[in-house]
Amino acid sequence: MSDDHAEWTLDPLTYVTAHGDAIATSETPDTDADPSPGGEEAESTPVAAPVDTTAKQKRRRLQQRYVGLYTDLVERGTPNAAEVAADQLGISTRTGYRWLQRWQSGAPMGVQRRSDAGRTHLPPEVEAQITRFQSGPGRARQSLATQVGDINTTLERHQLPHVSRSTVYRRLRALPAIERATTRQARERLKPTGTGHMGVLPYDLVEIDHWMIDLVLLNERDRQPEGVAYLTLLLDTRTRMVLGYHLSFDAPNQYAVGQACRMAFLPKDDVLARLNIQGTWPCCGIPEVLRGDNAKEFGSQMLSDLALKYRFLLKPARPYRPRDKAKIEAFFGSLSRYVRQLPGHTSIPRSGGWTDDTRPIYTLREFEALLVDHIVNRYHRTLHSGLDVTPLKLYEQLVPPAEDRKPIPHAEELRLDVLPQVPDGRMVHPHGVTLYNIEYWSDRLIPLIGNKRVYALKYDPYDISKVWLLVDGVYLPLTYRDPGFAPISLREYRTAQRRARKAGHDASDARAVMACRERELQRQRDSAESTRASAARPVTTPAPEELEETEEIAHLIAQVTRLKESE
Repeated sequence: MSDDHAEWTLDPLTYVTAHGDAIATSETPDTDADPSPGGEEAESTPVAAPVDTTAKQKRRRLQQRYVGLYTDLVERGTPNAAEVAADQLGISTRTGYRWLQRWQSGAPMGVQRRSDAGRTHLPPEVEAQITRFQSGPGRARQSLATQVGDINTTLERHQLPHVSRSTVYRRLRALPAIERATTRQARERLKPTGTGHMGVLPYDLVEIDHWMIDLVLLNERDRQPEGVAYLTLLLDTRTRMVLGYHLSFDAPNQYAVGQACRMAFLPKDDVLARLNIQGTWPCCGIPEVLRGDNAKEFGSQMLSDLALKYRFLLKPARPYRPRDKAKIEAFFGSLSRYVRQLPGHTSIPRSGGWTDDTRPIYTLREFEALLVDHIVNRYHRTLHSGLDVTPLKLYEQLVPPAEDRKPIPHAEELRLDVLPQVPDGRMVHPHGVTLYNIEYWSDRLIPLIGNKRVYALKYDPYDISKVWLLVDGVYLPLTYRDPGFAPISLREYRTAQRRARKAGHDASDARAVMACRERELQRQRDSAESTRASAARPVTTPAPEELEETEEIAHLIAQVTRLKESE
């Protein structure tokens, strides 16, 4: 290829000739020679397209490659050079000839931009009405047909000409995407992200939330699959330290919230000792602000009284705004990636079933130890991408001295403070206090009978044999009025109520419910004893004559049955 023909290049590129030679056209020689085959002076000037899209860039480059390849083939004496070049580049012969004709005539190879491109031709009054309409609140999120109809109605009212659908569409596409989003979720996704809300020091802002762990766990009795567990967790937004948690098979409730807060407020040495984990977990204290979502358990009376007593602010997140709790949501995301690697993950059955390596192996207590070990010795000691330091090191640097923080509450008093509370309270009657149709009594209630005052009542859902009545800031323990009742959990009591109702008993009669529960337990004990006795009994094989006799009896029974059916 001659230097004369290398002048005609619009963009730097390299093309491959018919003989496989790589020819660079990025250099444009400074010469006045005519590159066209006709010998006439024809200068091809590149003109920018109105919108320099990727497709248009590829098309212009393909045109340049075609002309360069055609020129090289002509110099080499290749017959039908235009068709050969088109075939090598994968374009039709007709398109190749059309491009060749444009090049030979000196016309621009790209799409020529109009001199008035990008400028409106509408009257200023019409343009002002369109701009005023689309800048209104929520207008840009309406459908295109609605906007066209409303705009034309407005223009007709002002005696102005109508506009087309394409005119409104082009102006709509020119608006930022966040203004064109039609749903709140879409606007949330397009909103610029930032660091979000977080405190200056540890405990300034603490986030709390629930998470269902996608892991099948086993029960402690026979290590059979029990189900998934729920995690309630508190996270410090400044240092990303985990402050406390509660893990249970039960769905999230105010008991889980209270137990997680209790762990966050108190030292964790007993937790590490109970789970036999080596490590340090120095977090303990009362937050300044506690942020949860709008779940019912985060607006309970128990949590409100706890905030009032220990002087911290409850600041719920806005409804349907997960970014208001971005820190704890991000932690749950990283924890989910960790759980996904463990055997027993809930996605495994859908991908082919359990195997020896993927079937569930952890009980609730075993997974709790695994989780706490991961938090204390891995997460707290790993460099955090949002902090450029480990959470534990940042906590140790920023945590104020103990004398500058709120005092740590008394453990036993806090244990009662975080228990679930009866919403409407209870009055003291001559028979005591009633909860779930069960009567509770203590001699300390005698002075309170008949004073028409409503007291806060606390209970433990895992053992309702004892409740606590809050009287002038002091908890009075109350026990069953009937000493024959056995300790029972709230779930077991409600199950016994349903079974008593099916048996025809009055479900509001606590004695009938407790008697039904006692009979059920007795049957379980009898069945367990029979099973153990049967397992201990030696297995004997009947003699052949006994087997024959048994077969004859079965044959006679079958004959008698057939005779009765025929009658």
